[in-house]
Parts: sequence; structure tokens; C-alpha cells
Amino acid sequence: MKQEQFPIQTENCSADIFKNGLRNRSLSRNVSMKRVITIALLLCSVLQPAFAMKSKPQPQNLTMTLAWVADEQTDSPQYLFVINGVLAYKTVNELKRYLKNLPGESTLTWAPRCCRMGNEPLLNSQDDMKNFQEFCESNNIGLIIVPSG
Repeated sequence: MKQEQFPIQTENCSADIFKNGLRNRSLSRNVSMKRVITIALLLCSVLQPAFAMKSKPQPQNLTMTLAWVADEQTDSPQYLFVINGVLAYKTVNELKRYLKNLPGESTLTWAPRCCRMGNEPLLNSQDDMKNFQEFCESNNIGLIIVPSG
């Protein structure tokens, strides 16, 4: 019996299947890469405001006292402005320089004592006190003065 031969191209067929498989894989990689990039961009746009909020400095609540420097051997008493019991400033200008760098909406609470020794900064002059209050307002710092009695 004579066997019929069918012209089947096996060489090119397997090569085409291989090429199509690679092309389909690269297409699926491109699609999945596009999805990853799209999701990453969406996450960045959603999370960016949250990170921006955290980086904004929070307002501070400070207390200020006026401390008399007892070991100074001068004719007039010396004073320090003490913030939160930790930071001390010798002059009103040094204190203002510090306060100017506070985040907006911070508060400074000051309860000056009723006993005066004389020459206390800010307390001896109504003009100085008014200027200090205006400075705090212009720098968005709430100044709370607790009257003593």
C-alpha cells in the first residue's frame, strides 16, 4: 500500500507557537505593568495629602515664667524669661526671636506673680506689654495672661 503523504510543516508551526506565546506573555506583562503603574499613581495621589498633613508642625502650648537671677551682683535685679521650665532668655528681643519660629496657632500662657521686685521686663511698662501683645498677634500666637491676685 502506498502511503499518502500530507504536507505538514512542523518546523515553522512550532516556531510560530513559540513566538505567539512570547508575544502573549509580553502583552500580559505590559498590561500588568500598566496596572501596577496606575495603582501606584493612584496611591501616591491619595496618600500625598496624608503625608503632607503629618509634616505640618503642630501648634505648641507653652508656659512662661519670669525668673529672678539671684546670684547677679548688680544694683538692679536681672530676670530671665523661662519657657516650659527649660528654655531661658535674657531679653524680650531674644524671647521674640524664639517665639517668631513657633508654628501658627501656638499659645503662650503667662501668669506673672503679684509680688514685684522692680524693673521686671514687660511688667513695668504698659507700652512694652502692648508691643509684646501686638507681636504675639502678628505672629499668630495666642497670648494668655493669667492675672495674679
